[in-house]
Amino acid sequence: MVSAKNGLALCGMDDAGEMSSWYVFAALGLYPFSPAEDSYIVTVPIFNEINWKMPSGKTLSITKTGTSRILKEIKLNGKKINGYLVTHEQMKDGGEIEVVTE
Repeated sequence: MVSAKNGLALCGMDDAGEMSSWYVFAALGLYPFSPAEDSYIVTVPIFNEINWKMPSGKTLSITKTGTSRILKEIKLNGKKINGYLVTHEQMKDGGEIEVVTE
């Protein structure tokens, strides 16, 4: 049981980590589309390059080219995708997501 007596609770610590998880995904340029689906909306990350080691042991790289926050296109493993979604299946074995901005 979490209580102030055992030192595990802080005032305002009631979101169970959802807000920090949301921030990490937003910083990566990904947004979980729905809890019921395995798709992520790709947006412009705050970093120019992210290397994420997946549970498979392979690396997923997310790179941003360009200098603005205006999204021009998204490439998955070098191929332009139509729309803004990538699936967990497409990401789990590593690869590269390139976010091209203006």
